[in-house]
This record gives sequence, C-alpha cells and structure tokens, in this order.
Amino acid sequence: MAFKKILIFSGGGLDRVTESFEHSFQSLGHTTEIYFHDHYRISLGLFKFFSRTPFTYLNLKYWERYKEVNSAQYEEKIKLFKPDLIFFYNFNSISIKLFKKIKKYYKIPTAYMVFADPLIAAKNSSYFLTNLIYCSHLFFINSSAIPSLRLISDASMHILPLAGDPRFYKPLRLKKDIDLFLMGQFSSISTATVTKAYILDYLCAEGFRVSAAGPGLEKLIRRPEFPHLKNLEVITTSSLPIEEVNVLYNRSKIVLAPEHPRDKDAPSPRAFEAALAGSFPLADYQRDAEQLFEGHLVTFRSVKEMADQVKYYLNHEEERENIASQLYQVTLRRHTYVNRAKEVLRVVFPP
Repeated sequence: MAFKKILIFSGGGLDRVTESFEHSFQSLGHTTEIYFHDHYRISLGLFKFFSRTPFTYLNLKYWERYKEVNSAQYEEKIKLFKPDLIFFYNFNSISIKLFKKIKKYYKIPTAYMVFADPLIAAKNSSYFLTNLIYCSHLFFINSSAIPSLRLISDASMHILPLAGDPRFYKPLRLKKDIDLFLMGQFSSISTATVTKAYILDYLCAEGFRVSAAGPGLEKLIRRPEFPHLKNLEVITTSSLPIEEVNVLYNRSKIVLAPEHPRDKDAPSPRAFEAALAGSFPLADYQRDAEQLFEGHLVTFRSVKEMADQVKYYLNHEEERENIASQLYQVTLRRHTYVNRAKEVLRVVFPP
C-alpha cells in the first residue's frame, strides 16, 4: 500500500489510545498527525453542568457556537494537512455542517472507532448519533450496535475489537505478591463503578486478599452499601502512570477485568492489557471473548462462579501461569493497535 496521510481527531484530548493509534499508523509507514481541542473537556463539563439548570437553552446555544469555532479550526487543519483519511476517536465537538462538507466537498474517507453503543451514548443528545451518520466507515468494538445503526446509516460497518499496546504492557517477571487486583476509575457513581464495587465487596466478604487502585476509592470504601470494602487493600486513590499499572499487573496472580455494563459483548480493555503484561485476567462473560482469545480467557457469569474461579486458580499456580502464557501469545499476535491500524487501512483502502 502506498503511504497515506492520516489525520486523527481526538475529541477528548491526547490520551493513550490516540497515541497508540498514531504510533501504529506511523510504524506502518504512514504520515500521521493528531488534532484535539485543548478546552474540550472543560467545555463539555460546563455543557453537562448547565444542562441540568434552567439555562438549558442558552447552554445549547453556547455548545453550538463552541462547535462552530472548533470546526473552523479543524477545517483549517484539513486544508493544510490534506489527509487521505480522517480517523475519529472520541469526538462530539464538530458541527454537522463540517461533517457534510468533509463528505461532499473534500470527499475524504472518515472512519470512526465506536467504543460505546451509539444508541445509548446518544440518549440525551442527537449530535453524536448524527455525526456518526456522516462517517464513511464505522468500526465497532462489538457487533451489538450494528443492526440498529444500519437502519439510519449507509456507512461501511465493521468489527474492530479493543487492543493493547505492547510498548507499555509487557512481562517483567516480578514476584507475584498480589492475589487479586483491580485497576479502575471509581470517582463517579455510575453503573460501572457500582458493578466493580459489588465485585470487590463480594470477594472481600469471601475472605480473599483483594487489592485495588484508582481515583475515588477513598469515598467508595466508606459507603454503607459495601461494608466489606473496609478489608480492601487500597494501593492508591490516584491515577497511575501506565508504567506503574504494568508493574501492578505483573505483581498480580489474578487481574480482575469486568467490562463496563454499557459495552455489551466486548471484553474489557483491562483483559488485553493484563494479557500483554503476562498476567492472568479474570473477566465477566462476554460473547466475543471466546473467539478473540481463542478459548483461553477464563470468565464467569455470576459472583459465585467468580469466587469459585478465583479460589481454583489461586490454588493451581502452574495451570494459571500456563493460561497466562497462552493469552500473552494470542494477544501479542492478534490484539495490538498495529493489528487494528492494519485492519482500518485494509478496509478503507482495499487492495
């Protein structure tokens, strides 16, 4: 394939996923640039806050104006860079007018990697869903949302599973001094946070030695709904650099990897990360996991089955480490961001 110029738009700023895609496209010989708006998170936060006040109408006018300004800046970037492909990740701050212009005037392929089911993510706003309609290619982490999206969009739709980055997650051969570990974000009272809290509380109640790290834990362990979290070993209540997360994965006998309840059928990104670190991820059952990990990912369908799996694999070290080794090989071979970048290019620019 001839080299391509790829412009990545990240609505949420420069994060690890965006940077991993940039590096992957570049490693395949393509010129890549990232565009993100510095004030997106602040603006989105203000939008969400004021949407709960009597000033909703003014708030919507502000948001539309913000998107117009951001879109004008983004269009200038398109004119200067002249990309062959625009790859969207986590966007919601571009006007519909610009999407139409990209499609009809610039005629540039636009691909978006869809992490959350758009019909759920767009429940309070049609902007996100409308933007997706004007993309030429949609890549989903699972197949559950595709049938509904086909009713409103003629975009080319494909499965593009989650992945890990072996530059950051890798085996370190450290002593396994942590029995069970969960890395997460606990600062919001969402269904994902509550699900993780109940999992941790149940395991603590069963007498397992459980460790966790992430923002919000200091408040979560004091909530009366989770009385057994007082026995949780809290490693940190702050976000951690990715290198330290990799160290914790390597120190763990079992890494808990429950998926967000919103993301049906797709394994948690923690499963890919832990596998690349050479650890043993234990995940709740997701339909796509069997095929993705070639039958090596151990899963559970209930908290009781989870506790049974934990007890068994803590007591069967050799079997646990053999499975971890197989998962590492499968993930390194099939589930890196370089694999995903190749698939995007193959679909958008077929031979």
